[in-house]
This record gives sequence, structure tokens and C-alpha cells, in this order.
Amino acid sequence: MPNWCENRVRISGDEEDIKKFVKLVQGKGEEGDFWFKNVIPQPEYVELETGADLSVLPYDASWTSANWGTKTEVGNDIEHWDIHAEEAEWDFYTAWGPPDEICSELRKTFPDIHISWFYDEPGMEIAGYL
Repeated sequence: MPNWCENRVRISGDEEDIKKFVKLVQGKGEEGDFWFKNVIPQPEYVELETGADLSVLPYDASWTSANWGTKTEVGNDIEHWDIHAEEAEWDFYTAWGPPDEICSELRKTFPDIHISWFYDEPGMEIAGYL
């Protein structure tokens, strides 16, 4: 079982930019969802023969750690969310640490949105802003 890292994400900006941000992270999910796979897509899964070498799979926890900054997807496991015309917020947990790469990619994709991303992982006594 991992140490859980709390993430508090707050964004503000132009109404149209906020709509685009929310649409990206929500994807085809329900209102309030925050899907990392929509920000940095996972590699395609492949069909394997019985007895195939599983070590050659393109996706596993090491891939998500390297590409998202955390092992697991958040998706619809949101503690709190609130979305308005010019601001939105989400509170959720990630495994072991914050999703640095997700935050970085969102900043590149939405340069005109102010993103405040605070994380707190008490098990390792680390906290701060991305």
C-alpha cells in the first residue's frame, strides 16, 4: 500500500480556457473527473499470446511513474471538486508523490491559465507547490 499524497489543484483564467482545461481532464468521464491519461496518453495495449514475455509491455507502474510522476490514475476518485466559469478546483490523492509531469504538461498546454498545485505527503514529510 502506498503513502498517499494529497493534491490540491486550483486554476483560474479566461472562461473559454477554463472550459478547454476541464474538457481535457474530464474527457468522456463525469463532471469533476481528472484523468491523467487525457493529459499524457498511455501507450496502446497489445494483445499477448499465452506465455508471452510480460516485461515487454509498454505500460506499467514504471511507465506511469516516469511519464506522469505517480504510479496510479486519479480519474473519478476525487475527494472534492468545484468548477465555475473562470476558476476550478480539485482535491485528490496520488500514490507516493505528486504528478509533476502532469502539472508541467498542463502548464505547457494552457499557458494563459494560472495553475496552483499544492501537494502534501506526510509519510515522507514533504509538501510544496509544483
